[in-house]
Amino acid sequence: MIVNERSLQEEMEKSKELLKLKDDFDGEGSPHYDEETLKRTWEFLKLYEEKLQENNKKLEVPDIGPGPHGTIDVYWNTNDFILLINIPVDPSKRIAYSGNEVGSKIKGGIGISEYNSELAHFMRERQTKKL
Repeated sequence: MIVNERSLQEEMEKSKELLKLKDDFDGEGSPHYDEETLKRTWEFLKLYEEKLQENNKKLEVPDIGPGPHGTIDVYWNTNDFILLINIPVDPSKRIAYSGNEVGSKIKGGIGISEYNSELAHFMRERQTKKL
């Protein structure tokens, strides 16, 4: 079994680097990243981590990075699935998500504190055997 050494807490800590980016950091007029947007990203991931743990499953640790227009992207790209979740700057807007795995696709929107079991299914850690 391949073990993912990285924890969600470590990825969340690393994502604080986004807060150091200033307006127009990319030379294309992009705004800086807001601490409240990052905190909502963490809350969303913690909700799914807790719900998966209640079902004896683990959250596959994603990458947390810059999205367009000050939004934050949460991204999984594994051998088993690809999933992108975009956390909006405006807390009243819904989170957008899109992903696929063999034989299954997912796309939609969800509130920051809503739980979607189909989305959680995509986010779960898989056990992959070494060949």
